[in-house]
Amino acid sequence: MTSWEIAHRPSNRQRNGWVVSLLGVQPADHVLEIGFGPASRSRNWPATAGRLDELRRARAPGGRIAIASQPRRPGATAATSRSAADEIESLPRRAGFTQISAQTLALSPPVICVLAAAPRPDA
Repeated sequence: MTSWEIAHRPSNRQRNGWVVSLLGVQPADHVLEIGFGPASRSRNWPATAGRLDELRRARAPGGRIAIASQPRRPGATAATSRSAADEIESLPRRAGFTQISAQTLALSPPVICVLAAAPRPDA
C-alpha cells in the first residue's frame, strides 16, 4: 500500500480531520506533522519523553500538540484505546506540557487524541 492510498483511506481521512478540528487550526497557523502510522515510533520517537521535551521548548507559549493513536492490533477494543490514552497522557506531562486532555473518536477500535499546550510564562 502506498502513502497516497493510506492518506486517502476514508477512516484515515476521518481520523486526521478530527485531530485537526480538535486543534482548531486557523489559516494563519503553522502546523508541523512529525509522523504518522506505525512507523512513526521507530522513525521519529526512539526517546519519546526527550523528544517531547525538545518539542515543548520549540513551541511558542501556548503552542499546542496533538498525539493521536488508534490501536490496530488484533482484538483491540475501547479498553485498549483507553489504556493507550493513559500511557500517552503521561508523556507530555513528564515533558512539561500543560492543559493535557484526551478525546475519543468512536471508530472501531476508538481513536484517542491527547492534546497538550506549551506552558505560558505567566502560568
